[in-house]
Amino acid sequence: MVEKKMSSDKGFIILIVSIAAIIFVVIGSGYIYKKYFSPKPQTIEEMLINNYKKAETEDNYIYNGFSFIRIHGTWYTQVQRGNTIYNLMLNFGPREVENISITGNPDIDFLRKGYVYLTFDPYVEQVNMPWMAIANSDIAVTLIKVFNITTDGACTRSHPDCEKKGARIIDCNSTEPVIFLNVSNETKIEWHGSCLVINGREREIDRAATRFLYKLFNIIN
Repeated sequence: MVEKKMSSDKGFIILIVSIAAIIFVVIGSGYIYKKYFSPKPQTIEEMLINNYKKAETEDNYIYNGFSFIRIHGTWYTQVQRGNTIYNLMLNFGPREVENISITGNPDIDFLRKGYVYLTFDPYVEQVNMPWMAIANSDIAVTLIKVFNITTDGACTRSHPDCEKKGARIIDCNSTEPVIFLNVSNETKIEWHGSCLVINGREREIDRAATRFLYKLFNIIN
């Protein structure tokens, strides 16, 4: 009886040691693989460069020589102005906005004057406001960051909220350079001298704003 118990205990110890050794090897192997063999996470810049070598999918493609990738719903690309390269982050890729028409004779006055007023009608339906805020932000950030253009908010009509913020009343009749985010059932872009009218409703107004930015960088003609 004693001998059998000792033998059983010895077998149990061997089993435990073996399991521990296997766990150690598995964990150790995973650590070694991750440390020395697994690929390192890529930066956005690296992913955009590598995109030129990859097969096209709905989340990555080349458009007019520009590399585009989509990550978690946001489209990324790079543009160059002078000797500086900038990362663009927008909600729509060029293929999603290329069908939006641009009419009129452009006079990009704000590129020369160094400032522009971003104006809107404060009495539009509230459902449009979040999308107008996104469109406004996309345009303002791009103009400030890339073109060093000062942007200022304005309203096309007097409104208590506009008065509280000290916003000027400016529309396309102004002699100032203006971008008018106009709520419309038709998604399009119109030039009226130095006034650019970006038309759309809800999500469409942000789509039209993206179309303007791609035009600004000659991504879409």
